[in-house]
Amino acid sequence: MPRWHAGRELAEQGPEVGYANYSSSKRAMSRWIRRMAPTDAYAGAGIGLNGVGPGQVRTGMTKDLFSTEEGRNLAAQVMPAPYNGVAEAEHIGAVHAFLVSAQNARMTGQVVFVDGGYDALWRGDDIWESV
Repeated sequence: MPRWHAGRELAEQGPEVGYANYSSSKRAMSRWIRRMAPTDAYAGAGIGLNGVGPGQVRTGMTKDLFSTEEGRNLAAQVMPAPYNGVAEAEHIGAVHAFLVSAQNARMTGQVVFVDGGYDALWRGDDIWESV
């Protein structure tokens, strides 16, 4: 069965199960970035390859979620952001702007988490456990 069928099947089971599509695609992109960044196709061609891992962001898609106290509490339980809470899209955009700027002449193969501290809470302090 093609992989996209598995994603569709998850989505059809409802939002809680379907969310696995989102988180697994973020993990796949992170791994792809780490694998491809140092290759001749990217680093060898002078192209820095990085990603941004946003947390809670106030956008058109999340407007309804953050418009109620219940929604804000749910979001905070699922993805706490202890450092300054929910981000504005401009906060995430500023990191993207740096990554593609001339000031970023050495960073490649990184995923920068702009998530108010969620990744640090979720993964803890041992980011080297898989090494």
